[in-house]
Amino acid sequence: MNTAEMKAWREAAGQTQTAIATMMGLGLRSYQDIEAAEGEVKGRHVAALERASLRLAVEGKNLNIALPAVRRDALAYAELFTGLVGLTPPR
Repeated sequence: MNTAEMKAWREAAGQTQTAIATMMGLGLRSYQDIEAAEGEVKGRHVAALERASLRLAVEGKNLNIALPAVRRDALAYAELFTGLVGLTPPR
């Protein structure tokens, strides 16, 4: 993920820099520095952003808010979970 994608996702999710920084466990200035930079986002920041996107998706009951990788993993987990309780997941 690059910084432009990070900013675009935040804006599409309707979140402020302050809100995302808090969810990622960062100070506002640190988050602003990441978003203002050019290039790829460090792995630890991508992981924190993915957690934040999952949290927003769950709280908003809207899986489309989650980043694509998170959406894919959440759907795979749901399929696994439903298989464990004997349900057939929808296709």
